Amino acid sequence: MSIFSVTGATGFIGRHLLHRLWQRPGVTIRALTHRTPEDKLPRLPNVEWVRGNLRDQATIDALLAPGGDLIHLAFPEHWTREQQLAANANLAERAVAVAARRVVHCSTAVVVGKTRERSVNEQTRPEPVTEYEVTKLDIEQIWRERCGDRVDLAILRPTAVFGPGGRNLITLANAVVSGNPLASYLRSSLFGRRRMNLVPVESVVEALEFVVDLPGPLRREVFIVSADEDPANNFRDVERLLRTTMDVPDYPIPLLTLPSGLLVAALRLAGRSNWDPNRIYESERLKRAGYRNQPGAFERGLREFAVWFASEKGLRRAETV
Repeated sequence: MSIFSVTGATGFIGRHLLHRLWQRPGVTIRALTHRTPEDKLPRLPNVEWVRGNLRDQATIDALLAPGGDLIHLAFPEHWTREQQLAANANLAERAVAVAARRVVHCSTAVVVGKTRERSVNEQTRPEPVTEYEVTKLDIEQIWRERCGDRVDLAILRPTAVFGPGGRNLITLANAVVSGNPLASYLRSSLFGRRRMNLVPVESVVEALEFVVDLPGPLRREVFIVSADEDPANNFRDVERLLRTTMDVPDYPIPLLTLPSGLLVAALRLAGRSNWDPNRIYESERLKRAGYRNQPGAFERGLREFAVWFASEKGLRRAETV
C-alpha cells in the first residue's frame, strides 16, 4: 500500500491531481484541507482528508506517512513571506524526520524573473524581481537545504497553468464574451503572436505523477513543465480558439500591424519581469527522462477551459469538447 500526502489538495492543481491519484491501485491519499466546507470536499475512494494548516504541527504529523510520498502544492496567498518560509522549513524537516520516500515540490517557472535568456531551461540562472518570484525561489532553496541527501527531492516548475477552475485565461475569456470590442481589437493587434507560456493543468498533473514514479534518486533535480513547443501557444491563436469554441465572431477587419518594440515597451512599462514577447520555457529534462505531452493536449485543454467558462457564465453557445 502506497501512501501519498498532498498539500494544496483543494486548490486548482490539487483537485485535478486527486482525480488521477485515487485511480491508482493500492494507494491511500492523505489530502490536506484548511477552510473548505465538508460538503465541498471531493468524495473519492481511498482519500483521507486531513483538516488543518501547514503552520500546525499536529496537522503535519497527521498528514505525513513514514516511507510515503509527499506532493507539495500549497502556497496560501494570504500568508506573509515569513509565514511561507517558516511553514515550508517545518514541513521539510518533518518529511525528513518521518523518512519520506520522495518529495515533489511544485514551484513555478517564473522564478527566473527578468533573465534575458529567450529560451529558458533548468540551468538558467534565476533573477527574481517581484516578492512572489523571490519567495518562490527561497522556498525551493529551503527544500534543497532541509532535504539534503536524506530525502529524495524533485522540484517542478510549471509555466502558466490553465484549465477548468483555474484563474489563468479568465481575463481574456471575459474580454472575448463581454469586453469592449475596440479595446479587444487593439489588444489583439498589440499582443499579436506574443508567447503565452500556457500549460494545461492535465499536463502538469501527468508530469507530477511521472516524476513521483521515476526510478532511482532524483537528487534535487528541477523539471520545467511547459507546452511552449505548441505553435498555437500565442495570444492570437489562443484568443481565436476561445472565440471559435464559444461561438464568438472574429474581428471583421484584419488586425493592425504594430512595431514589435511597442509591445516590449508596454510590458516594461507595466513592470513585467518577462518583457520578452518571444520567451519560451523548455521541458527538455522531462523529455529526456521519458515524459511527453499528449498529442493535442494544448488545444484540447483550451477547448475544455472554454466550455467550462461558458457554463460558468450561463452561456449556451460553447461546443462540446
